[in-house]
Amino acid sequence: MASSNYTVLARKYRPKTFRDVFGQTALVQTLENSIKKNRLAHAFIFTGVRGVGKTTTARIMARALNCLGKDGKGNMTVDPCGVCASCTALDHDRHVDVIEVDAASRTGVDDVRDIIDSLQYKPVAGRYKIYIIDEVHMLSKNAFNALLKTLEEPPGHAKFIFATTEIRKVPVTILSRCQRFDLKRFTAAKLTTYFTMLLEKEKVTFEPAAVVLIAQAADGSVRDGLTLMDQAINMGDGQVQEAIVHQMLGLGRSHDVLQLLDNLFQGEIKQALAAVESMYRDGVDPLLLLQDLMHWVHQLSLKKAQGDSIKELGVTALEGVLLNKVSIPLLTRAWQVLLKGWQEMKTAPHALKSLQMVLIRFAYLKDVPSLSALLSDEQRQSSPTVLQAEPAQRTTQTVPQVERHIPSQSAPSSSTQMPLQAIDVKKKQQLTPDALENLRLFVQYLETQKAAILASQVERFVHVITLTNGHLAVRYAAGVPTNLNAEIKKHLSAWIDVPWTFTLSTDEGHPTLLQCVEKERTALVETAKKEPMVKALLETFPGAEIESVTARSIP
Repeated sequence: MASSNYTVLARKYRPKTFRDVFGQTALVQTLENSIKKNRLAHAFIFTGVRGVGKTTTARIMARALNCLGKDGKGNMTVDPCGVCASCTALDHDRHVDVIEVDAASRTGVDDVRDIIDSLQYKPVAGRYKIYIIDEVHMLSKNAFNALLKTLEEPPGHAKFIFATTEIRKVPVTILSRCQRFDLKRFTAAKLTTYFTMLLEKEKVTFEPAAVVLIAQAADGSVRDGLTLMDQAINMGDGQVQEAIVHQMLGLGRSHDVLQLLDNLFQGEIKQALAAVESMYRDGVDPLLLLQDLMHWVHQLSLKKAQGDSIKELGVTALEGVLLNKVSIPLLTRAWQVLLKGWQEMKTAPHALKSLQMVLIRFAYLKDVPSLSALLSDEQRQSSPTVLQAEPAQRTTQTVPQVERHIPSQSAPSSSTQMPLQAIDVKKKQQLTPDALENLRLFVQYLETQKAAILASQVERFVHVITLTNGHLAVRYAAGVPTNLNAEIKKHLSAWIDVPWTFTLSTDEGHPTLLQCVEKERTALVETAKKEPMVKALLETFPGAEIESVTARSIP
């Protein structure tokens, strides 16, 4: 029985020279210059996502450093001959001086000690002893520590090459002893070009749209893309077809997704739900379908924002129909609905049901009027105080004399929320007859002294009765902190340098500053509800509420 000698594409087209390395120009140029000028570091570390060439580049470097030339007398070169004993041994993974270690399975300090012990022996068949440690971040802490001294001062005949996908897990003490190279993730366009070239070499019939889909699914990894390509060729009986790739990846076909988008933008929810159920029966993953919708909304938004004619953009007929129908505001609202739906679907117990609810929400965007439609000319003319009044005038008419934002009971106040000018203590020594106004001045002083927590407690718990120069009488609200008395007395003396008397009373006193602000908030909301524009908004969006603001928040 004849044995199969088929080699998968990811291994068959693995680069063997620097010229074959795809898409890592900066890395290749640096290593080539280092070899040509004999300015080689003793340790290198390659990092990047899976499938971008870390281990492959390490092996090419080992070939370049140990190549003996066709006559067996050559020097290290950026263009290994591929026929000498050293290159041949590397091709068959049996070079005695190139030791490749999988740190994922050999993580302990004893494994590193074996490497250190072998360093004392000079290379047998090559120019250097080269240690390639893959997934180096998997080494234990003790293993890294054992490697430190050797890595800093290795013998001249040894080179270390590390590869990792998790560079942050490698100790900085190791990184500082290595030359670091970050391998780039490949774009879908570059992968498409590369995969197309390989398919032409393999003489495989393919549809360009199918290659694009595989390149996008590869997510920047050449190896992942070639693995998918092998699978697509086998499923397509020697051909790479778009329909097969859609089925293989669990994606909706581009035309079907665009047609679904058209139905949603038109508010045709019955047709949209029927299309989704059909795609689901065909094996389309609901979450991937939602991602496809997000992709096309993003693409349409970019093309719409470019402002060029449809002919210049080079879009398909269905894309052109959609671009003529939708606007940027509608696309941005659609994006927000889909993004929120994607977050919901990741935790939903049933993906299809969750997707259907998202699409129903999407379809009803058509019936939601834009803000510009709500603000008709008649409404603009009937609400001059909201739309036309000068900011200073509006503040004078509607804003009471509350100086700072009072947070909710659960959140401490922050002096950084609303910057306050420093108060001149000397100018504030003559207080007004209004005890509540004087308490506000005291709170402002506390903020300038970075006593924000105390300021918040005074606002929340103090019912002031009397506050004049030298005398403070208060009643506390329920839940007052036990140390509030002492803190207030300490800051009173620093605020106004006079002898102070402090009295706790059972009199009702003034409302707390927090209660004053809540009252003002209520008044502002009631005033806003009387505006014609606000009335129109509340009628258009039943159940909507007006979010109250403090006086300080109003310009």
